Amino acid sequence: MDVSRGRRFAVALVSLAGFVCSTTFVCPASAATIEVHPERIAVPAVSVSDQASTGAIDVARHRIAAGDLRGAVAGLSAYVDAHPGDAATAIFLGDLYLRSGDRAAAERAYRSAFVHGGESDEAHDRLGSLYLAKGRVGDAIVEFDQAAPLSRAYEHLVEAHRRLGDLRSYEEELRDAVFAAPFDSDALWAIGVVYEADRRPDAAVPYLKRAADLTHRSCAVLSMLGDAYLDEGQRVPAADAFNHCLSIEPNNYSALVDLSSVLIEGGGRGAEALALLGRARAADPDRPEAYINFGYIEDLAGRWENAVDFYRKALALDPLERAAFIDLGYDYLARGLYGSAEAVLVDGLAVLPNDGRLHYLLGLTYAQQGKRDLARSEFHEAMTTAEPEIVRAATAGLSNT
Repeated sequence: MDVSRGRRFAVALVSLAGFVCSTTFVCPASAATIEVHPERIAVPAVSVSDQASTGAIDVARHRIAAGDLRGAVAGLSAYVDAHPGDAATAIFLGDLYLRSGDRAAAERAYRSAFVHGGESDEAHDRLGSLYLAKGRVGDAIVEFDQAAPLSRAYEHLVEAHRRLGDLRSYEEELRDAVFAAPFDSDALWAIGVVYEADRRPDAAVPYLKRAADLTHRSCAVLSMLGDAYLDEGQRVPAADAFNHCLSIEPNNYSALVDLSSVLIEGGGRGAEALALLGRARAADPDRPEAYINFGYIEDLAGRWENAVDFYRKALALDPLERAAFIDLGYDYLARGLYGSAEAVLVDGLAVLPNDGRLHYLLGLTYAQQGKRDLARSEFHEAMTTAEPEIVRAATAGLSNT
């Protein structure tokens, strides 16, 4: 089991300071305000790299941060050609090809991770996502199955089986596996992750709690259990789960980011949240989730330009970071920068073509520009998502367009 990816915020469903809702924009629920004192708390500066590095991925990140996606692709492509079988670099190159809109080249890059008999769960997961975007659901499921036990792979399997129309059957298979082996923590983990991905945290919690009781010291299980509690609105047991993990692994990245989310959602504990995020960033400066939460805090404090820098940093680290596309697009939209919002959201949909939140925000962006037909098309796309709140918002947006 892998440690779950750090929870991060997508601010499209919270109202930001200073944003005035229009008849077109369906206002979401308000978030608790965090009191942040920048004169006392040093927020880590956004830089392309914490240390000088000549690594191919670091060079590509420099170019992305400078707005040179084409140069990043060209340089990384040359490196991968000269170093076949370097899975991490091949995957990053594939991600960049996706952002460039070249799915065929992305597939070739992901497959190059398997050169010389190599295996990569991440590459299988990326291929599965690519096939899912192409409508090749059966092929996607094969790849996601090979990527398990990555938590992301199980999350993607939920989407794939939902599209295939057999999600309930798939969940029943996983429940049968638990029934056949009730003390198998991996089986308990799998069904718990699937229920969490299916947005059924109430169903996920009992399985993940049993898995945690059996494994005792697994941060992977504890982090996912905490996420499920948090999705239920139970911040105290969520914090207990994350703190339990940190008592075992004090610098566990996901638990640090997740616990900061508990504090952010609770409101009024911004200093503690920032301290946790600083520790997470120090533990692994090349992961994007902490930067999303840094950006969220900056947004809540009304410093949206600082937030934008954090979101762009996250995208430089991970070209497929969903929350960064959503948050960045939202910030531009909320300030009337419709051209910038449109560019970011279209870029996000190039790599996440079925994301309901991105379609919804793009619909709002088109509506604000008077592009009614394009707006209606995006709202219709958003209404196919499994997220009920997005369906409701898109339905309302459609009626107002």
